[in-house]
Amino acid sequence: MKFGRPETTLPDNYAEVIALWQSNKITAVEAMKRLGMKKTTFYKLAHRLTNK
Repeated sequence: MKFGRPETTLPDNYAEVIALWQSNKITAVEAMKRLGMKKTTFYKLAHRLTNK
C-alpha cells in the first residue's frame, strides 16, 4: 500500500515546451502556463529531468 500524494504525470507537450524554455524562446512563466503547472511543480520536474 502506498501513502501520500500521487506522482504528477507529465503533459503530452512537456518535452516541446521544456525545449523552448531551455533555448530561451519562451519564459518560465509562459512554459508554466502552457503546461498548466504551478511554479514548484514546474521547477521540481525540470530539475529532476535535467539531472538524470
